[in-house]
Amino acid sequence: MEMEECVFFIGKTVLLSYLETGMIYIVLIKQVRWIECQ
Repeated sequence: MEMEECVFFIGKTVLLSYLETGMIYIVLIKQVRWIECQ
């Protein structure tokens, strides 16, 4: 891989994992709130 491609690939991977973690976090918060409302 070229240097630029490699950096772009790493950046994309980090961004995707960060977004996935954020989504999981949001889902957990929603579930906790839902349990509290029950």
